[in-house]
Amino acid sequence: MDPWSDDVFDLADDRGLDLGHPWPRPYIGVPHHLSKRDEVYFWYQPLKLKVTPPTQDWRLIERLRSLRPSGAVRFVTMPGGFALTKVPRRAVGRTEWEAVYVGRLDFTLWFPKEEE
Repeated sequence: MDPWSDDVFDLADDRGLDLGHPWPRPYIGVPHHLSKRDEVYFWYQPLKLKVTPPTQDWRLIERLRSLRPSGAVRFVTMPGGFALTKVPRRAVGRTEWEAVYVGRLDFTLWFPKEEE
């Protein structure tokens, strides 16, 4: 529920969003990274360990690079199985960062599910 209104929203709802569309809800999720050398990884802070998925998802990397062509990129993954990132938008005298939709994750190329 939106604390400033009585509207209820679903953080896992990406219907109607395409690559680069502004994300209209809170920007929260599990942080991941794309290195400047195009490697997706998760930084496991307690052990200071860089963890990579078994296979790189080149479609996800391509989508991230279409929004952020160079350098390292931070992005978040959402409960609905998709990714968001922030892109720079020019404002008068400064740069602001806007959250945008990247796309759905391919779970066959993603990190393995933890065993219960």
